[in-house]
Amino acid sequence: MSETIEMTPEVTEETLQTQVNLLQGLITCQDLPGLKFAQIVSENIETISVVTAPLDELVKPSEELEEFVMNMHEFAGNDPIKRKEYEDAHPAIVDARNKQLDVVDMMLKEKCELKLRKIPKAVLPQMMTARQYMAIKSIIY
Repeated sequence: MSETIEMTPEVTEETLQTQVNLLQGLITCQDLPGLKFAQIVSENIETISVVTAPLDELVKPSEELEEFVMNMHEFAGNDPIKRKEYEDAHPAIVDARNKQLDVVDMMLKEKCELKLRKIPKAVLPQMMTARQYMAIKSIIY
């Protein structure tokens, strides 16, 4: 007796943060065995990646910030007091990064609608860990 696999994507509306978390969970599962499981996981990764691509671009540090961080490590190492001194000496760079991260935080709270395929329990790999299961539980039926 073979179970029918639902092929039609189901519309979900969650915050972008929830979708990012699900994407990370799907990525941790992508090397697990099972053709049907792999097909659904890959399709969902592709779907979510399209929505998260602008976020990926936004979180990338500027060349100026990368240089700042490298110089800060040379100047302060892991000394929190020296790091704070270095940051205080470069407020424009620190403020620009903080503003960038504020925009990212706002984006992560926005709702987004996606069509994702649910994963039937019948196709879950036997080798799946509890951590992997919990990471994608929202799309398992």
